[in-house]
Amino acid sequence: MNRIWVWLLSFLLATCCNVVAQQPPKAKPFPPLPPAPISLVILHAKQYTFSTHLFDGTADNGRMALTARIKNVSSSPVTVTTASEGVISVASIIYESEKIRPHTLQPSVVPVSFDDDPIAVASENLVTLAPQTGQDVPITLINRFVYSEGQDPTEFQYTPPGRGFYTMTFEYSYSGFDNNFPNVYHGTVRSAPVVVEVK
Repeated sequence: MNRIWVWLLSFLLATCCNVVAQQPPKAKPFPPLPPAPISLVILHAKQYTFSTHLFDGTADNGRMALTARIKNVSSSPVTVTTASEGVISVASIIYESEKIRPHTLQPSVVPVSFDDDPIAVASENLVTLAPQTGQDVPITLINRFVYSEGQDPTEFQYTPPGRGFYTMTFEYSYSGFDNNFPNVYHGTVRSAPVVVEVK
């Protein structure tokens, strides 16, 4: 009798371990950011029509229309930029469909050059927000730029794989000049994930 119980317990333990081992790994959460005087909310539609230009096109050829709402959530004036390119970047995109399990899209990394440096443009578009007021900024590119001192800038470009659901997280980060504006925010703030359906 004891042998039967020992065999049964061994079988149950082996089965449980096998089920746990077969579960897909969970996506690693973002590391926490320090408290910020501003918040970032992404305004979006619930559904969009699929286009190969979903992330990098124009409003005419199918780019996903998104707006970043930057709000001063502190009790003091805060200065931010209203230029989105090079400042408001996508931190991650998770894609899933009926036949494809959720997975994080991997971007292509390409060198990029500018006629006008986005950070210089951003420094020319600073605005000071009074406490509890906000500014809406259209997102013109769903990508990420990386600037390293002494190196050419690179762009992380994403390609939409198809129809389905996209979960996107964005970040605001400004590293330009203050241009004599008060209390310019130079940190990073992250949005909550937004989920949109593409048909």
